[in-house]
Amino acid sequence: MSELNAGLMRKIKEAIWNIDPNRILHDVHGHGVAASSLVDLAHRSDIYPRLQPLMNQYVKTASRYSALTGASSGFGGFVSAVTFASADLVNIAAQLYRLNQKLALVHGQDITHAALQHRLQQIYLQSLGFNDKAQEVILGKVKIDQNVLGHEAVKSFAVQLVKEVAKHLAVKLSRKQAAKVIPLLGAAVGGGANYWFTQRSGQAMIQAYQQFYCAERAGISEPM
Repeated sequence: MSELNAGLMRKIKEAIWNIDPNRILHDVHGHGVAASSLVDLAHRSDIYPRLQPLMNQYVKTASRYSALTGASSGFGGFVSAVTFASADLVNIAAQLYRLNQKLALVHGQDITHAALQHRLQQIYLQSLGFNDKAQEVILGKVKIDQNVLGHEAVKSFAVQLVKEVAKHLAVKLSRKQAAKVIPLLGAAVGGGANYWFTQRSGQAMIQAYQQFYCAERAGISEPM
C-alpha cells in the first residue's frame, strides 16, 4: 500500500476515527429509543427491534460509500483498474471498520476501551469472512507502537489494521470470488462487487453484535 498518498491516508483516518457518539445517540433517539447515553443501550431489553432499521441504514450507507471507488475502478479497462485498486480496497476496509464502530456504539460498547478491542477486531474480521487462521495472520502483521498509549494507540492500530485487511481483500474481491457474492450476472466487478460485499459483511456484523449483545445481557462470557 506504499502507493497510497498522504491525502488518501488522511481521508482513511477521518473515516475510521471521526465517529461522533453524540451523532449516534441522536440517531438512536430518532428511532424512538429514549436513552441518556449510549452505554445505557447495553442494558436495555426492549430496544433491539427498534434499532434494527438504524443498523440496516448504517450498512446501506457503508455499502454506498464502498461502491464509490469500485465504480471508478470498474471503468476504463485494465489501466484505471490498477490505478484505483489500492484506494478501492482500502476504502472498503475503512468503511467496514467505521461501520463496525457504529454498530458497537449502538450496542452500548465503548469503542475507546482497550479491553474491548480484541473482541471488536474479531467481529470485524469474522464479518469480512476471515477465518481464525487468517485473522491470526492479519493481526500478526499489525505492529503496536510502544510509544503510543491509550486512545491514540487504538487509533494507530486501527489504521494499520485497515491497511493490512485491504491487502487480503484483494483475494476476496477478485473477479472469481466477487461472482460468488453478487446475485446479478455481469456485476462481478467495480462498484457492484464492493456494494454487495459490504452489504454481506455488514449484515454479518449485525448478527455478530446481536449474539454479543444477548450474551452480555445474559451475563455470559464469550470466548475471546
